[in-house]
Amino acid sequence: MTETSHPSFSRPQRVAFVQSSWHRDIVAPCWESFRGELAVRHVDPSQIDLFEVPGSFEIPLHVQVLAKTRRYTAIVAAGLVVDSGVHSYVADTVIRALMDVQLRTEIPVFSAVVTPNEFHETEEGAAF
Repeated sequence: MTETSHPSFSRPQRVAFVQSSWHRDIVAPCWESFRGELAVRHVDPSQIDLFEVPGSFEIPLHVQVLAKTRRYTAIVAAGLVVDSGVHSYVADTVIRALMDVQLRTEIPVFSAVVTPNEFHETEEGAAF
C-alpha cells in the first residue's frame, strides 16, 4: 500500500472557514467559537480565512474550489438547513457533497452544517 504525503503539521497551517449568510445570526456564533478555540490553541488569526456564500446549498462548491487550491490544511463548513419542504434533500446533499470533496481532495472538511428536524425562529431557538 502506498502512503499518501500530507502537509507537515509542524509548520503554520492555513484553515478556511466557509459559512452561509442565510440565518447569519445563528451561523455567526459558530465562526466566533471556532476563532476562539483556535486562539486558545495559539493559531495565528492571519492563518484563518473566512468565506461567505448565500446558503448551505452553495457551501460544497466553494469548499471544493478552496480544497483544489491546496492552500488549506483543513476547511470548516458552517450553515443551517431548515425545514422548508426540501430539508432532507438539501441536508443530505450538502453533507454528502462535503464528504465527497474531502475524499477526492484528501483535505479534511469539518461540517458544522446544522440540520435540525424542526426549527422555530424564536428567542430560545436563537440562543441555541
